[in-house]
Amino acid sequence: MATQEAPMAEKEDLDLNGVKLEERPITGAGAVLRKTEGFTLRLCLAIVATVFGSAFQHGYNTGVVNSPKTIIEQWVNGTYYSRYSEYISPEGITGIWSVTVSIFCVGGMLGAMFTGMFSDKFGRKGGLLINNLFAIIGGILQGFSPLAGSYEMLIVGRFFCGVNCGLNAGLAPMYLTEISPIHLRGAIGSLYQLLVTISILISQVLGMRNVLGTADLWPYLLALTIAPAIFQLAVLPLCPESPRFTLINKDNEVIFFSTDIYKRAGLDEMQAQSATLGMGAMNVLMTVVSVILVEKAGRKTLQLIGLSGMFTTTVLLTLCLALKNAMGPFVFLIFATVLAVSVIFTWKKVPETKNKPIDEITAMFRQQAYK
Repeated sequence: MATQEAPMAEKEDLDLNGVKLEERPITGAGAVLRKTEGFTLRLCLAIVATVFGSAFQHGYNTGVVNSPKTIIEQWVNGTYYSRYSEYISPEGITGIWSVTVSIFCVGGMLGAMFTGMFSDKFGRKGGLLINNLFAIIGGILQGFSPLAGSYEMLIVGRFFCGVNCGLNAGLAPMYLTEISPIHLRGAIGSLYQLLVTISILISQVLGMRNVLGTADLWPYLLALTIAPAIFQLAVLPLCPESPRFTLINKDNEVIFFSTDIYKRAGLDEMQAQSATLGMGAMNVLMTVVSVILVEKAGRKTLQLIGLSGMFTTTVLLTLCLALKNAMGPFVFLIFATVLAVSVIFTWKKVPETKNKPIDEITAMFRQQAYK
């Protein structure tokens, strides 16, 4: 007698052995983390070690050079004079500062390229631990650059920090997603971005001239990136490896140069720094909202809302700055175009992953790849 086949909805949740994907046994230290009743002590420890040791690095190094920009440029000019008995031209200072800022992104791209290799060779946890070496090297180079009289050390230090953040951006969310119970996966995965925005705000606060953004203290401001690395090296070894191993912002440009943008718009130094802090606080607030809504509204919906909002904002920013300068601000139209394409791509091609196990999400993307 022919047997009746199971409904398609049930079939999609089965592996090749007929076992539900979320019920398959997981052995080793990660098993305790996959229970669906909620948080465990080891899960909480793993989250804290990951988001503070990795996400904090990402946000802090993104925003830390914003406020002390003028002071560091003055130091670069003084260092150049001590070598060659002449000062750098304004164009030369702008060029050196542009390299100092952008080399972080170059390092980030390089680190991101090796995320897959690190995660496969060393594991998610092992990759995160090894990655702290780049943060420590970068922090030491930046902190000792004034003592050595070398702005080249500052640039190289930023590069190493960029490599660290590029690896963190792939390894940390991967680790958090894979150790999380499915009903908490979206919220826990969003904690990485939440800590990124919080650490951007912290870096902006610490970078103010009445805190660490002074001619004497800015090296300590940049060297503070070592602290999260040491914390993760101490705590993460106590956490389990990802059970599966046992088996991208277009807003950084504004964060890098927000104080300078506000000054060009007519604000003085303190007003520009206050406006930057306001932007950072709003960044944190909206990330908190996304953590709360991610399991209710879905990932795709929130991404479409965010991309659409950023597209509108960059267009308005371009139009507003165009009133101040006839040519330069139109660079933001590039970002507006990228965001518009991202909205369309997400709407048409990106599937919703809410309440779906990782194996099913992987299968969905594989099916789309063959279409």
